[in-house]
Amino acid sequence: MRHSIIWAFGLLAFAAAPASAQLDEPIATTIEESRAILAAERAGLVGAQARPVAIDGGEFLLMNDPLHEPTVWLVEPATGRVETLIVGQDLAAALAKAGLDAAPSVQSLDASRNAVWLQVGGESYRWDIAARTLSPAPERDRALQLTQPQVLSDQFPTTFGRLSEVASPDGSRFVTLVENDLAIRTGDEVRRLTDDGAPRYGWRNAEEFSPGFNVKWSPDGKTIAAVKLDERDVPHEPLYRPLTRGPTILEWPYPRAGEPIARFELWLIDAETGVRTPIDTGETEDHYVSLVGWGDDGAIVWWQKVSRDQKRLRLFAADPATGESRLVYRQEVATYFDTPMTLGPPNITPLSASDDLLVMNECSGTRQLYLIDGNNGVELHRISDGAALVQGILKLDEARGEVWLSVSADPGHPYHRQIARARLDGSGMKVLTPETGTYSAWIADDGSGFMTRRSDLATPPVIEARDRGGSVTATVSRTDASGLSALGYAGMEELVIDQADGPHQIRGVILKPFGFDPAKRYPVVEVIYAGMQVSSAPTEYYASGGMGRAINGNTARVLAQQGFVVVFTDAPGTPGRGRAFQDATYGTWPQGVIADHAQWLREAASTRPWMDLDRVGIYGNSWGGYMAVRALIDEPELYKVAVAMAAPQDLDDHPFYIEPFMGLPQDNPDGYAAASNLDRVSEIEGRVLAMSWPLEVNAGFSPWWKLIDRMVAEGKDLDVFTMPGVNHRVSCCGTNRADYGFAKITRYFRHWLGDEE
Repeated sequence: MRHSIIWAFGLLAFAAAPASAQLDEPIATTIEESRAILAAERAGLVGAQARPVAIDGGEFLLMNDPLHEPTVWLVEPATGRVETLIVGQDLAAALAKAGLDAAPSVQSLDASRNAVWLQVGGESYRWDIAARTLSPAPERDRALQLTQPQVLSDQFPTTFGRLSEVASPDGSRFVTLVENDLAIRTGDEVRRLTDDGAPRYGWRNAEEFSPGFNVKWSPDGKTIAAVKLDERDVPHEPLYRPLTRGPTILEWPYPRAGEPIARFELWLIDAETGVRTPIDTGETEDHYVSLVGWGDDGAIVWWQKVSRDQKRLRLFAADPATGESRLVYRQEVATYFDTPMTLGPPNITPLSASDDLLVMNECSGTRQLYLIDGNNGVELHRISDGAALVQGILKLDEARGEVWLSVSADPGHPYHRQIARARLDGSGMKVLTPETGTYSAWIADDGSGFMTRRSDLATPPVIEARDRGGSVTATVSRTDASGLSALGYAGMEELVIDQADGPHQIRGVILKPFGFDPAKRYPVVEVIYAGMQVSSAPTEYYASGGMGRAINGNTARVLAQQGFVVVFTDAPGTPGRGRAFQDATYGTWPQGVIADHAQWLREAASTRPWMDLDRVGIYGNSWGGYMAVRALIDEPELYKVAVAMAAPQDLDDHPFYIEPFMGLPQDNPDGYAAASNLDRVSEIEGRVLAMSWPLEVNAGFSPWWKLIDRMVAEGKDLDVFTMPGVNHRVSCCGTNRADYGFAKITRYFRHWLGDEE
């Protein structure tokens, strides 16, 4: 039955995908075409589609495929034991009987081990293992509501996702917000902890340097370390909410490059009485702050201060009794640190069993992990092996004296990620997954083994159980991609070239159109980001990893199934290849970036005559949107059509996110001036679809208007689109909005790049 569904969807997808579709095609038709294409694709990829869920001890729950085969296994990686708890056909039948059409997900194993807790459509259900029955569990939903962190804001910073409450060490209480003040929530009861918060001088405790709510509980749950932000001198941006009966404006802090940023105060607050002790912070102007954590005995609060240009980092230890701070550790770099603000990993992790700390730095040229003496800041030794680039910490296991890491350890595939385990005493690091591919990993609670999902461009995802040494003890699930092949999937290929005007290599990936015929010529669309924070070329199988992410992935996959060659490129200036590669554009970005992308694209087409370089479009979100417009400016002979979503247009009109990569405008006026798209609108010859959103807090809504104004003044071809209720990501706020936005993009390329036939 599954294959007949695939066939039916496949016919609809291909029948509905003429590349010459006109802009007067009803948008509802385009939306349905795209939905059918993606549904057929989902039906064509079965298995290995869910995340393992760790339970107490060394076991995991794993649902094979929520959409097609929702079998649930209990897996013990150390031994390779795989036990079936729910037969997928049984669960599918129970869901159908209950009238539930949403995909299920596995949450946990009941304490009795007689039942599995599931979630379907945002609600909890209990599966009785012996009786093979499904029953709603509203009491569990109520319990979770009271005992789980609640979302405080979905607005800022959208780079990090939603802002949520912070649980106490025993999980019984949560730091929450009431207007601009801190409060403690216990179940339904909310008790205000501060009363002096004001709209621009409050306890919001979130800034870009901290990837979450910037508060930390003491180990005994009696004291909270918290940040109060003074934003009274910080420019604010209006966020427009037009769907209420009377439109409302929400003002949000939005300092542009070079403008005043928030000052901060650090406080220790008694969680019962609200009595406060200030932490000595010294100078706070033009600095960011992050609370790192408490020492295990509660005698130290670690916090770090980073200069605005992110060249100087200082780590302090504060005495909770007096608030006195002492400088423990410092770092200085020539360009900038990778921190959460630049979408890097947290750079300092305190150990609980000692005053020592794990610190990441790139003084060797690649990101490595070091052990630092927390008393004097002296580097004790390197923990990682120096040959592999550390991507992040997966699990710190002090009881075993080890840390689990995600690393890039394959010189032939620098963007692949492997799993490693290193001794905290510096005695060695072992790469546990030597096979080629990109790995995601879930480590057992007791460190006895781990689960991995492995994939590369040619290998559909495989979920495997592994022991501590990395040996595969069980292959739990393989993706069956035969249905995708039946739809005409033609594969992805990697191309690496030497940079024409520099020492680096440029890596890109080509996604061939479905039903590929080398005798034909196909239009080309580049999906671009090209910012300093993210590498964008896929390293995993189609619709996995980055290709499975909605912002760029949906559009890329729909276009490929509608007869486009889709390409992705990572040129110098992007992360994941070491400091020299990432710093290649420091202070001069985006100069030369589009030239690198154009060189790669031309070299790719030189041996692939089926790539029609007379019909090239480019699409991006955020920095990708900025670069899409830039491509029409820097390489107008190559790029003819651009779709720019949620895009800045001038760097000095952009928030302070740009400062780590360019310095401040007053220190680098030439670099900022050279980066202006608006000043070069007169050079654009192609067409632009500009899309932005009224709740945009990352790139701002006003750059969209400024681009419109300048294009009108220059008499340039421009199409514009916006929707209410959307922030930086069109996929943020409901499937209808997302589908509509993506349909606008695909229809635009189909119309303007056309079809030879």
